[in-house]
Amino acid sequence: MIDSRTGTAFLVAAATSLAAVDAGAQSGRFKDIQGTWTGSYDIAFSKNHAAQPNQTTRNMIEFTVYRQQGNLFWVEKRWRSAAGGDWTTEYAVGAFDLDDRDDFLIADEGPKGAPLDSIGMAFGEIEDGSLFITYVGLGDAAAYAVELRRQ
Repeated sequence: MIDSRTGTAFLVAAATSLAAVDAGAQSGRFKDIQGTWTGSYDIAFSKNHAAQPNQTTRNMIEFTVYRQQGNLFWVEKRWRSAAGGDWTTEYAVGAFDLDDRDDFLIADEGPKGAPLDSIGMAFGEIEDGSLFITYVGLGDAAAYAVELRRQ
């Protein structure tokens, strides 16, 4: 017979051990994408875009995955015009699909202090050592697709 104090301690220890085993198993199931990835892309803007209606521009991107925990990851994204200029920095979080572990989604908060219409969502896949990302701006109707290579 197990008394209540011993039983409670056993259950807490067992639950903690199972959580640690599950976290370890999860982290090994997903590819490590930490590091800096770079590429360039053309971005299209909609007819009603405030700054560049019905236009495209060529941009460069640095996409740094600075933390990864199992299927979750954290991103600092810097981009600028290929013609030069200042870098714009944005932050995002992403998650690998639990079923197809090469696919992921990213929620992008947009530049600091920017209106909510600059937020976006990206769909991605890791294949042959590249990250393939398709981005859609949810409020400002901008879109691009890019292949990123790890530096």
